[in-house]
Amino acid sequence: MIKKNKLSNKLINVLDYDKAYSQEKKELIGYGIELILDSAIKFFVYLLIRIAIDKFYEVLFAVLVFGFVRKYVGGIHAKTGTGCFILTGIAIAMSISAPHIMGDNMKIRILLFLIINTLYLVFAPYDEYFGQLDQKKYYIVKCKIMILINILLLFLFSINWYWGAIGIGAILAEGITLIRRRNLK
Repeated sequence: MIKKNKLSNKLINVLDYDKAYSQEKKELIGYGIELILDSAIKFFVYLLIRIAIDKFYEVLFAVLVFGFVRKYVGGIHAKTGTGCFILTGIAIAMSISAPHIMGDNMKIRILLFLIINTLYLVFAPYDEYFGQLDQKKYYIVKCKIMILINILLLFLFSINWYWGAIGIGAILAEGITLIRRRNLK
């Protein structure tokens, strides 16, 4: 296994060739490097697994749709890197299985359209960042998300059903990560 901490420390030493970085800045850069390495490792492991099962392009498409939507909408985060890896893997597996589950059935597509819109309308946006928005900005972001999701869904409904189903599966999987228990006081 790659020792991310050792590798990030070596990269920091290369970047800090004139020894001008404070300890705090080194820790911040190290944390950023570890996040990038962690994401890159996960991405390539997913792709290697999918190459092995001959689903390279499907996984690439699912990761791109899932990542694009997640970056903008947010979602619940796993407590550990391994948990994140497993949950993201499940979301990707769900996405590439979607064409086989939903088939080319228009009734199922309409049902998924309604379910996805309900998930995003009720739970989006959700993230640490979005929690800091005032009420007006929160609703502006929510409106932008609903427009984005519906444009994306319309695009996915209009393309080849196989690829559209993978994209719809990715959007549904991301929508599921928005569901959270409300704080009861």
